[in-house]
Amino acid sequence: MKTSVIAIDPDVPEPQKVTLAGSVIREGRIVAFPTDTVYGLGVDIFNEEAVKEVYRVKRRSVDKPTSIMISEEGWLRDLVAEVSGPARALMKAFWPGALTIVFPVSKSGRISRMLTGNSDTIGVRIPANEIAVSLIRECGVPITCPSANVSGRPGSCCAEEALRELGGEIDLIIDGGASDFSVPSTVVDLSKGDVCILREGRIPKEAIERIVGDGHARPVNKLMGQACRDPYKIMSKKIILFVCTGNSCRSVIAEALFKKMLREAGESHPSGKNMLSNIEVLSAGVAPLPGMNLPPGTSKVLQEEGIDVSGHRATSLTRELAKRSS
Repeated sequence: MKTSVIAIDPDVPEPQKVTLAGSVIREGRIVAFPTDTVYGLGVDIFNEEAVKEVYRVKRRSVDKPTSIMISEEGWLRDLVAEVSGPARALMKAFWPGALTIVFPVSKSGRISRMLTGNSDTIGVRIPANEIAVSLIRECGVPITCPSANVSGRPGSCCAEEALRELGGEIDLIIDGGASDFSVPSTVVDLSKGDVCILREGRIPKEAIERIVGDGHARPVNKLMGQACRDPYKIMSKKIILFVCTGNSCRSVIAEALFKKMLREAGESHPSGKNMLSNIEVLSAGVAPLPGMNLPPGTSKVLQEEGIDVSGHRATSLTRELAKRSS
């Protein structure tokens, strides 16, 4: 499969291009698109086969739920069983924005059990991104929004990264420029009455507590940025970028070895694991040859270190990638 890439103006999305992207989703195929956090993978949530394909290309465990995006609050009526008072308060404060709210799912049975992770809840948000909202409106249905990357790898913050991760696996990538943040959305579970923070992302615990009241939010996972005095000032990931000519030898080896060093450091010093996990390591080339296989020497050197780079694809150095790592 050849993955197409189309550029869409992030401020004023061109209607004809949005229509094209929407038609791909309506045909049951996958589109990677920009959001107000990282790039996401969109399919029609009511198309069971398309949802299965998203799980396949991400190599995502079928027992892991996937959040969805809507373009307006009125759509919740057909998706969730209840919208509580705290949910309405958080929606008013942070929607559109980087807050995913987990609701009790509607009993209509329209939402796939795969999306819910075989549970009775569904995560929903409205993104603060013109391209994403325009795409959802064009489709006329909610769409999925897992990050555009293979599970366990860093999220893609630009079209080039999404192409490197999933090129040949998905149908279309919308190039809406680089994301301003590499931190994902905050996930708050309101399905059982109380307020439980499942993942702290761009919107920190303190900001949630300002809306629902101190003492009512129970954090489960704590990510970088939680302790910021300004609750909206989240520490984005530190990008370390290795560059060589073809992104097939020196930069690939440097990237792989540095990642290994970080993993080993995290295992040796558990107290610093959170800080180390906030470092993203990438590589690129100033003149790579598209589709070029890694030379045998590169693979052999890294195999001796117990590192498999068989899935590596040469990536061009872009202005966005250089800017993010500066």
